[in-house]
Amino acid sequence: MKKKRQKPRREERPRMSENTLSSVAVAKPLRFYYYLSMSSQYKYLKFGRFLLDKKLITETDVINARILQKSTNLRIGQLARSKGLLTGGDVEIILVLQEDTYEKFGELAVRENYLTIEQVEALLKEQKDVYLFFGEALVQLGVISEAQLIEELKEFNQIKIGSATA
Repeated sequence: MKKKRQKPRREERPRMSENTLSSVAVAKPLRFYYYLSMSSQYKYLKFGRFLLDKKLITETDVINARILQKSTNLRIGQLARSKGLLTGGDVEIILVLQEDTYEKFGELAVRENYLTIEQVEALLKEQKDVYLFFGEALVQLGVISEAQLIEELKEFNQIKIGSATA
């Protein structure tokens, strides 16, 4: 009887439990230094997790903000299709090719003569101009205020900078 090969265990990033966070004093400077002391843990911290840990948002808020982002932030193939530059079939073909080559959608579309370089550049510019960030989605949904978003982003970025230098 053959012995099954076990998959190697994926190394997981340490996670902070809710109890750990609740033991931290409420003062902002202390919380900031607490996050810095956990800097290796926060190297890959996302803004949504940061706000969840601080209990400023709920998991439902995260889901709603991501849904809003998904509906607003169109991919280049979706944009090209909405402008009539590509058909649904064209997009599917490029996506299938992309699975094998790992090239960017626009590069493939140009190489395969579906789009010109100028068209791709215009689509990328439009995609960048209308991009909705996670924090902006939370503000649009009325979960947090714009002023609160700015303050939390400042603190979050200090933590991220601290973890990058640690």
